[in-house]
Amino acid sequence: MKELKITSQNKGQRLDKFLLKFLNKGTKAFVYKMLRKKNIKLNGKKATGNEILKNEDIVTLYLADDTINKFRTVQTNYRQYKKLDVRSIVLEDENILIINKNQGVAVHSSTSDEGENTLINSVINHLIENKSYDVESSVGFRPAVCNRLDVNTSGLVTVGKNLETVQQLNEMFKTREVDKYYITIVVGKLEGKKRLEGYHNKNNDTNEVVIRENSGGKEGEKKVITEYEVLKNNDNYSLVRVKLITGRSHQIRAHLKLIGHPIIGDRKYGDTEENKKIKQKYGLSNQLLHGEYLKFKENKGILKYLGGEEIKALKPEIFRKIELGIFKR
Repeated sequence: MKELKITSQNKGQRLDKFLLKFLNKGTKAFVYKMLRKKNIKLNGKKATGNEILKNEDIVTLYLADDTINKFRTVQTNYRQYKKLDVRSIVLEDENILIINKNQGVAVHSSTSDEGENTLINSVINHLIENKSYDVESSVGFRPAVCNRLDVNTSGLVTVGKNLETVQQLNEMFKTREVDKYYITIVVGKLEGKKRLEGYHNKNNDTNEVVIRENSGGKEGEKKVITEYEVLKNNDNYSLVRVKLITGRSHQIRAHLKLIGHPIIGDRKYGDTEENKKIKQKYGLSNQLLHGEYLKFKENKGILKYLGGEEIKALKPEIFRKIELGIFKR
């Protein structure tokens, strides 16, 4: 028999979803069979699985340890991974962690094998160290990244430290209650402000995106909207702040390519000759794109105190170096 006490980290979810996270090698059929046979109870009573869990609820599994171990695997070796650089932390409180991610750091594992030095593994290592998260007691919940950046894009990444925060952040990004701004340097002279609209299609085999001005009616095609404002320019380059209205894979990079102003250093969507020049002069090997700041709109719930706040991330050193070199006074 095993008793699981619900805490503030994992409350607010359905019992069946909680059980599928805890028994993460099991199936829905197995979980529902155990509920029907009363081998799993909630607060000592028979449960159906659709109950919403509350703080201090007790879930009891009348199962042998061998059975539980057969249907459960837990990653506990986070301390072997690279520690999170505390200088990268922009904001941290009991609910949320916001990090200024470095270029070249993957947010999640690229394979089913989670044994990598990814950002999320470093984050969990950090949260274990500062006692914000305990792998064994926080059953059915793991801190989660709620907005993703490409491995070679730097900037702000948000992490929910409890389930309620993860749910709210995911909903806020989905319903555009958080404005996302990026900064970049593109090839060629751009001026003013503009709203770009187009149609996004991704080739999953090549991990490459094409954005067209008009719909081609292809399967998987989605409308995208990108806004930009030019902050500095000269005859050869422009410093541009970009606001994502929609958020699709490689959207900024592909949209700027569409209008003939690719991001410097971008090996997939960029200008090969320009990239060579920039690499030789500054050592830049990938796209110069930085998630600069997040603007939280008025909101309710556990994160209501962030309403109206703007969270900003300093540009990486290579960005500042290139900007200074290109836009000399």
